[in-house]
Amino acid sequence: QNELTIDPGAEIRVAGNYQLIINGTLHAQGTSSNKITFTSNIANPTNAAWKGISFTDQSDYLTSGSSLENCIISYAVNGISLTSTSNIDIANCTFESLSNAAISITSSEATIQNCSFQNFYTYGVYITGTDSEVTLSGSTLSQGIGNSGSTSIDYRKKGSGVYVTTSAAVDISGNTISLCGNGINSTATNALFPSLSITSNTLTNNNYGIYLKGYYDYGCKSNVTAEIHQNNIYGNTNYGLFTDDSKGYYLDVVDATDNWWGTTDMASVAINQIYDNSDNASSPLVDFVPFLNAQNGNSISNNYQQGLIDQAHWNAGTYLMVGNVYVQNELTIDPGAEIRVAGNY
Repeated sequence: QNELTIDPGAEIRVAGNYQLIINGTLHAQGTSSNKITFTSNIANPTNAAWKGISFTDQSDYLTSGSSLENCIISYAVNGISLTSTSNIDIANCTFESLSNAAISITSSEATIQNCSFQNFYTYGVYITGTDSEVTLSGSTLSQGIGNSGSTSIDYRKKGSGVYVTTSAAVDISGNTISLCGNGINSTATNALFPSLSITSNTLTNNNYGIYLKGYYDYGCKSNVTAEIHQNNIYGNTNYGLFTDDSKGYYLDVVDATDNWWGTTDMASVAINQIYDNSDNASSPLVDFVPFLNAQNGNSISNNYQQGLIDQAHWNAGTYLMVGNVYVQNELTIDPGAEIRVAGNY
């Protein structure tokens, strides 16, 4: 009800379908060489052998500032659940073999850094609620092959590394996300789309690298937008960036400039890696030029053209359209200019 402190080296085992409920403050501070373990006491545990650690809405009324560092949490339904809490710090923790979410966040504030998420069946980090403000950085999220008792389970590409919904505000930076159904999945469940900043991540070998979908109820009801920069997005099975159901259609812009897409052939990227208004009229426009010429490379344009143009002047030379171009004000094209179109735009 007030405060629980757990020292390095402590091992908390759970004998049944129970949970650790925090109505106050939890300080679980392990060290890199002496971690704190939360796990099942069953000899061959399943991935839902206990319910996990739950921070309730009462915890914020008593004290705030709970922290978990250098902890291992395994074989639970949800590793950590936050409901209407604030100032939760989670660092250098390992989450593995979880049947739902490693971390589930509802209308809460949390900072998550340098954590490892493995063998989660549904979500690495699940975030919802209009009051949620979350920073996720420096972490590795990868579904793989885990064990449930004596049975091997293939988790690969089943769920989402990060799932964000409602109008949560989330900063996702410096993470590596792979082997997920969706590396980052954000959908609107009402008219408000989440506020997303996605920077300096590597998203590879997922079904979709980033999947953004607005709320649809007899028409698009939410404006799908995001800031996506300095990421490495390549090698995903379907699309690196998929978008759909945006209220403003091409006037809603997902700013995905200055990313590395595994190639500098932006005609190929436009067709094979990006799904936006050039593919579907109800999708937002993805602005992806300029782009990076390598991982951590330089920003270049190479006369590729796509997206909204307010006012521009194309001199003599060759321009390649790699998506729909919308001239909102004025475009001047000089003699000798050659405009080539790379697809059905």
